[in-house]
Amino acid sequence: MHFKYYVTTIDVEIKDDPVEDIAKYGEDAKCIEFSGAIPANEDNTSVAFLMDVRKKEIEARGVNDKIVYLGFKVSREVFQRNIISENKKVLACIHGFGDEPTFHMESCSNIQNHPEKKDGGENYIVIPVIWPTAGGLKLPIPNPFDYWTDQSSARQAGIAFSGIAEISTDVPISLMCHSMGNRVLAMYAKNVETVEKRFDSIFMVAADVWEEIFNERVINPSWYWRLRFLDPTYGKAGLNLCKMLKDDNSKIYIVHYKEDMALRGSVLTNPGNSRLGRYGKKAQDDENRLHPECKDKLEDFNVEGHGEEILGVDGDIKHNYHHAGFVVDYYREKMNV
Repeated sequence: MHFKYYVTTIDVEIKDDPVEDIAKYGEDAKCIEFSGAIPANEDNTSVAFLMDVRKKEIEARGVNDKIVYLGFKVSREVFQRNIISENKKVLACIHGFGDEPTFHMESCSNIQNHPEKKDGGENYIVIPVIWPTAGGLKLPIPNPFDYWTDQSSARQAGIAFSGIAEISTDVPISLMCHSMGNRVLAMYAKNVETVEKRFDSIFMVAADVWEEIFNERVINPSWYWRLRFLDPTYGKAGLNLCKMLKDDNSKIYIVHYKEDMALRGSVLTNPGNSRLGRYGKKAQDDENRLHPECKDKLEDFNVEGHGEEILGVDGDIKHNYHHAGFVVDYYREKMNV
């Protein structure tokens, strides 16, 4: 497993090894390593731009060995320059609740190397974006303590997410956010100082955010709604996301599945707030609640007809289908790669 580009808000350890290819990585580059099971630290708000991340070859000592990764930490300018030189489209992938780096990297590798199309993923670059998360066992009903910890971490990561979101607009960049990774996206959109047209496409997959994020009454709440019902977490995040799409052909694609067991459990830790990743755009559109500037920017993909394929990649909770072959084909179709 090898990633040419990688963005993270987790801590990476600087090593003393010399960087030989200064022309590629820049004079300020450093050799680094990090654990594939790094613990969460919600105070991490700085962004590390990494290149050529790969597994470290270590002698196996037992089943509890942690995977270690090596790479090069580079400046934003060097990172951006190398991506632009590739002349390819970019899909930045933001993971969800409980995902340690190793699991997310394996998912991203599947997205990059999905073999169904002849190009084998050669026409675009998948960039893993890693934020601090509690990690641990995947359960239909999340541990509330871990879940609340990750919600807090996601707020911090949403601010730091600007590292990937604000690379040059010359780069044709799309986003794939899975589960609580959509909260990272929402916190970025809510707190961004200047709303600019940046993204070709945004894929919100199994989104663990309130299904009303794009609604008029959340974006511009009345005093009654503000006092009685409003979850103040989102504010104008949904509207800002729609305004960040590059042109009239750009869309936010909501990939959803009503039988998602993890999102059913999420409602228990977010009482009264149904999740977008179960019901998609249609449920709110049918109630005529969508903000007028969001309505035509949203497109549903209900994956109910792919139940067997979902069970094939996540038979336990039917939530981690973001790297299933049929979903990867959907990303490529909409990105035109």
